[in-house]
Order: sequence, then structure tokens, then C-alpha cells
Amino acid sequence: MRRVTVSHNRGGVMTPETQDLMTLAQGGALAGIGIDKKVSRQAFESFLQDGRAPLMMDAMARGTFPTGYLALAVAIGAIQPPEGGRLHVLSTPVQHDRPWQEALEAAGPQTPSDYVVRQVGDQYEPTSTGTTEEEVLLVQGYGSFDDGIAWAEQYDLDRTKPRRIFAAAERHPNLHRVLGMNPMYIVATQECTFKGERDVCSVWFKDGKRESYLYWVFDVGSGGDWLGFARKRK
Repeated sequence: MRRVTVSHNRGGVMTPETQDLMTLAQGGALAGIGIDKKVSRQAFESFLQDGRAPLMMDAMARGTFPTGYLALAVAIGAIQPPEGGRLHVLSTPVQHDRPWQEALEAAGPQTPSDYVVRQVGDQYEPTSTGTTEEEVLLVQGYGSFDDGIAWAEQYDLDRTKPRRIFAAAERHPNLHRVLGMNPMYIVATQECTFKGERDVCSVWFKDGKRESYLYWVFDVGSGGDWLGFARKRK
């Protein structure tokens, strides 16, 4: 493992070889987080000595350490799938104020012109502007839609808006092949209503096709339905 060193013969100025590496001050900030979280000295010493710390730093240096909050939470087991279920984390740029029709058609290029998902955009007016990189946590094997919401609540997760799910489908068009499910749906979990029914927006994947749908909540829950959740903003 490479160590951060200071060139004392240059008056404490870091050398070109070390100036882009993490600093001792950042290490101190990590210790401060540990103190706030009430990590014991013994627990942290074990972390340093038993190989976990070098392993983590090596992965971080190679760029293989999970960079997203949800990806890390899943990797270390802080978020567990429902019994017999699966988790998958995606990263995607989301244009929060993208026009509704444009967003759903980018997600589902084969969406027919008469699908009712086209009629609910007024229930999902943008609340922010611009584009940000966002995570989507997909869960499968949760039972009913309401069971899936209850599962997410125990981890303090937020429901996803459709534009995030649409963006994920556009960015990851071969997701069904990655997950080994064909066909499958990814489902936004922020609800709307259409003709008095509880509904959610989704994207259907099959072979080389993707379509955006409006899905009745009581129909959600088959093995090929993946609910999408987001990190709750503090």
C-alpha cells in the first residue's frame, strides 16, 4: 500500500509523487467520523491490522471500490434483499425537468402512442432543474407492491420518481440481459392515480424492445418486477 509522505527537505511541501494522494488531514477527518459513530479503538485497530483497511484502500486506488452510497450499502450488507430476493444498483444521469413525453420515449422507444402512461405527466411536474448523477436501487422478490414499500421503509429509502426510472432504462438498455430476466419491468415507486386507480410508471424490457407503461399497483409483484428506490436526502 502506498503511504502519504511529506518531503521534509522541502520544508514540509508534498512532492509531485504525493501531492495528489489523500492527506493526513483527510485521515484525521475519517477518525472524526469514527468518533462520532462511537467506533471503539479496538474495533478500528482490528480494521487496520487484519487486512480490511489495505483491501479497501487498494480497491479505492484501483477505482473498483463502490463510489455510490447505495452501492456501498449493498456491498457491505447494510441493505439486505428480501428473503429469496435480489438487489441491483444502477447509476444514471437524470434530467429532472426533461419533458414528460421525451423522457418516457427515451426509456421506451417502442411505446405506442395510445398508452395511458402518456397522460399522467401532470402528476409528476418537475421539482428541480438540471441533470445530476443518481443511483437507483432495484429490488426483486418482495411480494406485493405494498410489501416492497414496507421493505424499503426499514432502510429509510425514498420512493423513485418516474424520470429516474426512465433515465435508468435509457442508460442501461440491456439491463434484462445483465439480470438474466427476459421479459422484466423496472417500476417507479412514487404513485399516481388514473381513473381512480393506484398506479405506478414502469419500463418493460423484452429482447430488443422497451416500452413505458402505467401499471396498476395491485398487479405489481411478479418475479420479473423490480421496484426502484433512492437514497433519502437528509
